[in-house]
Amino acid sequence: MSKKEDSLYEDIRLLGNILGETIRSQEGNLVYEQVEFIRKMGVSYRREHNQSAGKKLEKSLKNLSANDAVIVIRAFSYFSHLSNIAEDVYRIRRRRARELEGFVGSHGQDSSIDKTIANLNERGLSKDQIARQMNFFLVSPVLTAHPTEVQRTSLLDAELELTHLLAQREYLKLPRELAKNELALRTKITQLWQTRLLRVSKLSVENEIDNVLSYYPRTLLFGIPALYSDLEEALDQDQINPILKMGHWIGGDRDGNPLINAETMSYTLNRQSRIIFKYYLQQLQLLGKDISISSSLVTISPELWALSEQSGDLHEQRKDEPYRKALVGIYRRVLATMEVLAKQAIPDYPSATRIGAGKPYANPVEFLQ
Repeated sequence: MSKKEDSLYEDIRLLGNILGETIRSQEGNLVYEQVEFIRKMGVSYRREHNQSAGKKLEKSLKNLSANDAVIVIRAFSYFSHLSNIAEDVYRIRRRRARELEGFVGSHGQDSSIDKTIANLNERGLSKDQIARQMNFFLVSPVLTAHPTEVQRTSLLDAELELTHLLAQREYLKLPRELAKNELALRTKITQLWQTRLLRVSKLSVENEIDNVLSYYPRTLLFGIPALYSDLEEALDQDQINPILKMGHWIGGDRDGNPLINAETMSYTLNRQSRIIFKYYLQQLQLLGKDISISSSLVTISPELWALSEQSGDLHEQRKDEPYRKALVGIYRRVLATMEVLAKQAIPDYPSATRIGAGKPYANPVEFLQ
């Protein structure tokens, strides 16, 4: 077993031990011992083909009360989830290590963008030629869902946080830091144990829509721009044409589902619109914090001055900060556009009328300009 594989089993062991201790503290020692006995008999029967262990396992499972059976199912379900998290973190670490080592795959295909482009260069294709060929690319991952497959958002959020915490351990060296990290893992796993795995009410089409769209702010809206940035850097291009377009059929599938109708389609499009506009607003806020450039120190282009003057921002503290003034104007216009498309004010965001009304963008081209 390699050192990298050791790290995977160490992570699984750590998460499994924490889960076991959580079950002991939450359900009592007898329940914990019962779960452990079932686990050990199951491992012995499966790995060693121990028939005696198999018979003990079968007897133990048949004698479970309904309440204990639910606890056992939850215990092994959560262990499966935690193992998957450890495997995800392991794959990320392994891919990073391979890229650092200049790893080349078994079929001669390099494992990173840089290596792949270098490989194509060696075959006579220049970076400009590769970029031009990518104009004909289209990659369209389609998100799907079914009521029986949709996880609760509470669990998705908790598992994402667990992934981040586990990934951090690779960079923590001090005992105090590792102990603090382990405490956070214990807290999050306790939260998982105290959270229902299943919904108590029937999942609606709107629930499905909201669930599948929740992946965008969690990962896709950050991962996709990062992918384009890596490609542009590797190809020495200021901008490459979009080659990846996300899709999903939730809320619009016309396969005979009687719950899908015009109202459902409208809800889906409205939710999609809100998600991307909220992302734009968040990014504009971050830019506003970062770009504090003063006109007393830097020469400002006439075009930027004109844009800043159109913003309607008269705040005294920003009078020499044209970038921030321009961003305020863009923010107002994006918010106004968002409200026009949604046909209502958006919760969690100040109304455009309260921050100073902006003129809605007429179309995507105007927004891009």
